[in-house]
Amino acid sequence: MRELLAKSVAALTAVIVVGLAAAFSFVHNAPSPGDARPKAQEAVPQSQSPAAVGRAAYDRNGCAGCHAIGGQGNPRSPLDGVGRRLAPDAIRDWMVASDRVRPRFSAAVARIKERYAALPGEELQAMVDYLASLHALADIRRAEEGNATSAK
Repeated sequence: MRELLAKSVAALTAVIVVGLAAAFSFVHNAPSPGDARPKAQEAVPQSQSPAAVGRAAYDRNGCAGCHAIGGQGNPRSPLDGVGRRLAPDAIRDWMVASDRVRPRFSAAVARIKERYAALPGEELQAMVDYLASLHALADIRRAEEGNATSAK
């Protein structure tokens, strides 16, 4: 009887551990409200600042599903200060998983990033320029405040 009880408790414990691991994994890697796949090019008003165009492209392409800027989005891979750490060409390489950086990505992440290479050149460049302009959290807040005032 004790042996049966011990086996039952062990099996129940294993099921609980696996269930909790799956639940935490799902919560941590939950998709953002925006789809992470690039969408078809939408008309971009030419009157917007380059930072606003880049930020709109970042939002439209669901980048916050994997990245965060200014505490908004997935905190696992923050982009705060990326403009200080990487040159624009390097940012583009990371965005599209070019051959120079591909070995640093898992196959699944590389496939996701390859989709960004298919974006229209202007949209991809706008995102690169936006990310290159992010030198620190204060810069991000200033850029967002500037976008809010230019939208008025």
